[in-house]
Amino acid sequence: MYLTGDLIFSMSIQQKILELFAQHLQALGFVINIDKYVHHSKPFLEVCKDIQTQPIHNLVRNKNKLLYTHPIYGTRSFQLLKVVAKGDYGCIYSSQWENNVEELYIKQSPIPLLKEALLQIMSYCVLEVYNFPWVIPKVNDIFSSKEFGNMFTMIPTKDSRIYKNYLEDHYKRSPCIENDIMIFEIVCQLALYNYILEKEIGFNHRDLRTPNILMICPNDSQKVLQHTIDGYTIEIYAQNHALIVDFGNSCIPQTENKVYTPSDQYALDNTPKAGRDLFQMLAYLYNEKFIRDGLTEKGRALFHYFLQGSTRNWADFLLEEKYSKEENFKVIYMMTFGFKFFNHQCSPFALLEKISSVYIDLVKFEKQE
Repeated sequence: MYLTGDLIFSMSIQQKILELFAQHLQALGFVINIDKYVHHSKPFLEVCKDIQTQPIHNLVRNKNKLLYTHPIYGTRSFQLLKVVAKGDYGCIYSSQWENNVEELYIKQSPIPLLKEALLQIMSYCVLEVYNFPWVIPKVNDIFSSKEFGNMFTMIPTKDSRIYKNYLEDHYKRSPCIENDIMIFEIVCQLALYNYILEKEIGFNHRDLRTPNILMICPNDSQKVLQHTIDGYTIEIYAQNHALIVDFGNSCIPQTENKVYTPSDQYALDNTPKAGRDLFQMLAYLYNEKFIRDGLTEKGRALFHYFLQGSTRNWADFLLEEKYSKEENFKVIYMMTFGFKFFNHQCSPFALLEKISSVYIDLVKFEKQE
């Protein structure tokens, strides 16, 4: 049994995504007239700009509970239970609605989170239309308060694990094919999702590292991901499914050299850069010595192929170990922000085609006749 991403719609894919995006925003209490955007050259950007002019639900504290008034559902209250993740720009809490056993995650940050939430919702809608709704956590509510700053809620994925932690626990410290598969089954999935997001909304994540990837083990009927796109049939045999989180640095095009992104610090960029996210992720992986040491010769050769730059091979740069891991990755990370960055080897289709020629039991990538 295949989990299929093949599409048959009477309307265009873009229209379907835009309609779904509008429905999600209306469910959050925003006012949106989809007819206004249907014929716009950058409809998703215009929707985001209009949403930013509308008020966000105000959150208040009442003893040990937090309350806000939703325009559709009325007054809602919840409790923050514990911190489940913490980063430089905020943290994620486990929480629970009043009179409801369902757990929710709440992201809190001192910086504005509306743009991040909108980009996450938009990306979720794209992949939902393509029948991959589990890849990105669904945003349920957006609100703000003087005490807690900006917050939005997400439905957590049950039994998921951070990919970084999973590798540290299960990756063998000596070369073996199982290690290669553990790496490239996730890379193949992300290549497919990245291609779809780039193609439909010009999206780049720009922080696709192992701490920002979750893993779940699907049931047996979902272990083959099949998709037909642009005349190619793609089948990925996945023991684990990849999920993408943390959209705080993600972006879509705004002008030729500027992007719509949560952080003004990284707004000067041109997007999408095909393969940028995959290049950054592969560099991040190869920057970990225990991952390099556990790859077979085939696996290491693939990394050297994908990380070939215009002036040097960045895999060789990482092997030199002249600098700390953090400094190494910072060099490559900032290099991919260059306006002329493009890596043909890491473009999603080229990557899938190359991996399918090496690991034929992992991915099938064929041109349809």
